[in-house]
Amino acid sequence: MWRAYGGDRSVALILNPGPFFRDSDAFQAYTYPVIYNDSETFTNALLKIAKNIDKNSVFISSYGEKQIMDMLFHSFRTYALCVKHPGFKEEREWRIIYNPKLAASPNVKMEVLSVNGVPQNIAKIPLKDIPGENFYGATIPQFLEQIIIGPNDQQLILGQAFSELLKKAGCENPGAKIKYSGIPLR
Repeated sequence: MWRAYGGDRSVALILNPGPFFRDSDAFQAYTYPVIYNDSETFTNALLKIAKNIDKNSVFISSYGEKQIMDMLFHSFRTYALCVKHPGFKEEREWRIIYNPKLAASPNVKMEVLSVNGVPQNIAKIPLKDIPGENFYGATIPQFLEQIIIGPNDQQLILGQAFSELLKKAGCENPGAKIKYSGIPLR
């Protein structure tokens, strides 16, 4: 995926997934695996859901209309944000979803940044522990498992720069976290 997403000086950050799976509302941001479906699979899944709703209508109705509508809204919203063409299945992607209009967090800071020349509102989740809200393991030494420097003609310079940044972030042996891609340049 280096050529598709990485640009001229690409790197991959390998993260410790532990903080993403903690039972915490510290950020009102939640992780979901991407679903790799085509339209036929989606249609079949939707039909199965409809049949299960019909089959379990007495039990479901015990929740009340508002709670049922909220569950349906969140289910469809999550699906819409997490579906991807099956051709990308090898990515095994997970997404972090944060919507401050539905549930904002004082721990998430919003900032307008230019990404590839397009100014946009970016949600910034801080890389720090918030033990009182059961969120930990998020400091850079714990959270960042590895940096893979992608194929390019400046790998060593990038490696030195990242090593310095990791040292400043508190990593004791920053060089051990840095690997270089062996994929040849084209």
